[in-house]
Amino acid sequence: MDWRMFLLLCFTGGVMTAKPFLRPAATSFDKFENDSYVISCLSSNNSTEKLTWTAPNKSPVPNIGRIHYENMGNRSMLLFDRIQYSDRGQYTCTSESKETAFVNLNVIKTPQFINTPKEHRVKEYQSTLIRCESNVDPKPQMSWEKNGKFVDVSGTKYVLESKGLKILNATRNDSGVFTCRAIQGGSDNSYIKSIEITLKVQHKPEWRDPMEGNVMVYGYVGGETNLTCAAIAEPEANYTWYRQNKEVKHLKYNSTEILEGDRSVLKLNIHDETVYGHYQCQARNKYGSISRIFELHKGEKPGPPTVVRVVKTEVHTAELKIASDVTDLVGYRVQFVVTLPGQEVSWEQPEYQDLAKTDNSHYVIRDLLENTSYTVRVAARSPAGLSDFTDFTHTLRTLKVGDMPTSEAAVTVCWLTALISSLTLLAIVH
Repeated sequence: MDWRMFLLLCFTGGVMTAKPFLRPAATSFDKFENDSYVISCLSSNNSTEKLTWTAPNKSPVPNIGRIHYENMGNRSMLLFDRIQYSDRGQYTCTSESKETAFVNLNVIKTPQFINTPKEHRVKEYQSTLIRCESNVDPKPQMSWEKNGKFVDVSGTKYVLESKGLKILNATRNDSGVFTCRAIQGGSDNSYIKSIEITLKVQHKPEWRDPMEGNVMVYGYVGGETNLTCAAIAEPEANYTWYRQNKEVKHLKYNSTEILEGDRSVLKLNIHDETVYGHYQCQARNKYGSISRIFELHKGEKPGPPTVVRVVKTEVHTAELKIASDVTDLVGYRVQFVVTLPGQEVSWEQPEYQDLAKTDNSHYVIRDLLENTSYTVRVAARSPAGLSDFTDFTHTLRTLKVGDMPTSEAAVTVCWLTALISSLTLLAIVH
C-alpha cells in the first residue's frame, strides 16, 4: 500500500472521506413564494457516510414537515414545499467527517397589487392616473394592455409612472378594459401577475342615432305605438317624457315607460285622437342633458298579410314567404308557439320576431328549438303600427341534426322523380 494512502486511512479511522456535492450543482437558486423544489446532496466514492442538513438558523433540518430531508443510499434530498419568504438563507449539507456543501435559497416575493381599484372613472378631456402598484421589493417590471393590445407608453398619450398609467386628455376612445401586468424575474424564471381595470370616460348624453328635426311617428285609434329614445352617456342617462311641458307619468294617458339598457321606450295606447300630438324626451346625467321631439300623427291601420307559406325548415330556422297589400310596409311580426300533440294552441304568451321588409318576400325566423313543432301567425308592420294577425295559422317542424332540409324544391324533385318512375313502369308493362 502506498504510504500516503496508509496515512490517510490512519487519520480518518479507516474510512474513505470526500467532500459531498450537490445536484443541481449550484451555489444558489431563486424561487418564488409558494414554489416547491428539491436539491440533493451526494457523498462521493460510494462513501457510506451519513449526510445531514442544517437550516439558515443553524438548526438541523427534520425528516418531516414542509421543509424536510429524505435519505436514499449515498444521497440526501432536501425538499421544499410551498416556499415562504422566511425560508431564505444558506442550507448546509454535512458529512460525518465534517465535510460540507452549501447552497443559498433566494426567495422572491410574488407581486401583490395595492391601491388598485378594478374600475376607474375620469371626465372627458381630463388627464388621469390609473393606479396599479405592487408591494414587493425589488419592484417588478410593469406593462399594460388595453382590450388585449399592447399599450405604447413611449408616445404622448400614455405615460408609465411608478404608481400606474397616466392618460393625457382622456376621450371616449380611451374607454375599455386595461390590463396591468407585473413581471417579477429571478435568475432562471419569472412570475407574472395581472389585474384588469375598467376605464369609464364620463360625458354628457349624445343621441345614438343623430338626426335633424323632429321624429315623425304614426298610429291609429285602437292601436298602440312606441316612442324610442336612445342616448349614449356615462354615467347612463336618466330619461323623462313630457307632453305640453308636463311629465307624461302625471297625465291621464294609458302609457307605459320601458327601460331597456341605454334606451327608454314610451308605449302609448291610442284610445282616442287626444293622444296625438308632440312628445318630448329628455336624457340627462350630471354632465348635461339633451332633448328630442316626437310628433305622433294619425295613420291608417295596415291590413293583415295575404300570403304566408312555409318555404323551408332546418334545425334551428324556418323560412317563410310572406306578402301583403300594405303600401308603406315596414316589415312583419311573426308570432310562434310550441305545439304539442293533442294540446290546444294558446297565444297568451307567444314568442315573436320583428323582421324587416325584404325585396324577395322571403323571411327567416331563427333560434328555434331542434326537432320541434311550432304554430305560426303573422301581422304586417307599417309606420302606424301592427295589423291584425292572420286568421289562418301554419304549422312547421324543425329538423333533427343530420336530417336533410325540407323545402319546396326538394318536394318538387321528389314528386317529379316519383312521376318519372311511374311513367317508366307503365311503358315497360305496355
